[in-house]
Amino acid sequence: MRHMDSQLLLKIVVIVATAVVVIYFGSLGYLDFTSTTSGIATTPEELMAAGNYDRAIKSYRTQIANLETLTTNAQLGLAQSYERNEQPAEAEATYRKVVTSDPTEKDAYVGLSRLLIEQGRYDDATTLLTAGLAELPDDIDLLKLKDDLANRDASE
Repeated sequence: MRHMDSQLLLKIVVIVATAVVVIYFGSLGYLDFTSTTSGIATTPEELMAAGNYDRAIKSYRTQIANLETLTTNAQLGLAQSYERNEQPAEAEATYRKVVTSDPTEKDAYVGLSRLLIEQGRYDDATTLLTAGLAELPDDIDLLKLKDDLANRDASE
């Protein structure tokens, strides 16, 4: 009974922690883009209305870049939560979504390759690590995982 309670508690803690991270990063992004000071045009919409199109473009680009980062971080957190909640199919799908949307996101390659290795899908993990190293050729974590996988294959 105690083991089941601790597993449930761990799942709840992981979900709450993920939600806190998403809310925190979302609030940082929101604070960057809005201001209530002195009636100066600060949002892209206000800048557009004031005729300051160059600053509006810059502000929109900043918002988009921050949203993409937030989306990637949220997706990674979701994938890790699925993984820790023993939902490997959902974790794999979410990791793959991150790899597709941001092929330079190392943590997605690492998380997904470890998940594949745990499932005994060594060829899939090797293919994924090769793709990751094509994007991030000097990444030490990806190189080590691929080397460990190659050594595992050689010893069998």
